[in-house]
Amino acid sequence: MGKPAKKRKHSVNEDVSPKRICSSTCIVHSSNLLNYGKFVSLDACRGEQSEKLSYLHRIRDMRLKEPSSSPYRMTGICDQIPSTLDGLDLATTGYHQNCYTCFTGKLSRLQVSKAEPSLSVRDSLSNLKSLPSQFGARCSFLFPNECIFCEKTETKYKGKFQELTKFQSWKHKEPAWKVVEPRAQELKKDALYRKVQGKDLFAMEAKYHQSCRNLFNTVWRNHLRGKQRAEKAADNIDSLEAQKMAAHNKSYGVVKDYILTNVIRGKEVVQLRYLCKMYIETLESEGFPNPKYRSEKLAKRLKKDKDISRDLTFSKVPQHGCIEITLIYSSSITVDEAVVCAYKLGKK
Repeated sequence: MGKPAKKRKHSVNEDVSPKRICSSTCIVHSSNLLNYGKFVSLDACRGEQSEKLSYLHRIRDMRLKEPSSSPYRMTGICDQIPSTLDGLDLATTGYHQNCYTCFTGKLSRLQVSKAEPSLSVRDSLSNLKSLPSQFGARCSFLFPNECIFCEKTETKYKGKFQELTKFQSWKHKEPAWKVVEPRAQELKKDALYRKVQGKDLFAMEAKYHQSCRNLFNTVWRNHLRGKQRAEKAADNIDSLEAQKMAAHNKSYGVVKDYILTNVIRGKEVVQLRYLCKMYIETLESEGFPNPKYRSEKLAKRLKKDKDISRDLTFSKVPQHGCIEITLIYSSSITVDEAVVCAYKLGKK
């Protein structure tokens, strides 16, 4: 008797499909992968199986809109996805994790079909974003392949075309992309602010032209300089106003001291215009001349001063027809005394 035939072993280089070595069926299987990853059956995945299949159908429809020569079309994988779950064993039907990642990833790289311009990758991604996260939606790359500042794919700067650049992120360092949102809000660039609001520009692969980003930063620096100049001018105005207010208060203090000493205690009668002249001279000595300061304004302030208003009397005396002069005297003297003082003042 001859020796029994030995069983043929699979060679290492032989392409062994996981569909033949196990009873599980991957509905998005990619034979180009070296490692398929863990198998997840449809009855063990999170969420409803029908929603998971609907999600895969949406991605399939997006990929089949790609040109036939596009590497992102994945026609062979799209044909494996069943149209319905009826009749399928959900315990043995599912997907490998790496196959699923390969099929659902890099959606932002899909191009809009020229035959159907109404379909856009951005709109499709927005629809995918509305699906719950438990269905495995890989919507990390929500930004289209264009500059977030100028919304163009390419731009020309100093005679050269600039390529798009992604934002970088470093450990133990504040990411530079985080300043885009607050600066856009303060600069009132509403379109840019709505685009980046609450978004992780690094994780979502937002892109920009270096010249566009430099222009945005230049506008921001000019805004800061203008803001600083405005604040400095406001401070100078406030300081000048404070000095002017102090000069007026000092002038009023000189007039008030004269009234307390000569009018209230000394029982004198004084003309309002004489006190106003004293006020104007003090203002000029303080460096804030105002020759048009009116007597009525001084009288109004004297009447509101609770320290001396009760002890003063204001009387208007006609002189030369329609001309009137205002006399100020102490309330403690009688009318006769005031008339005598006024007569003496008139003779002078």
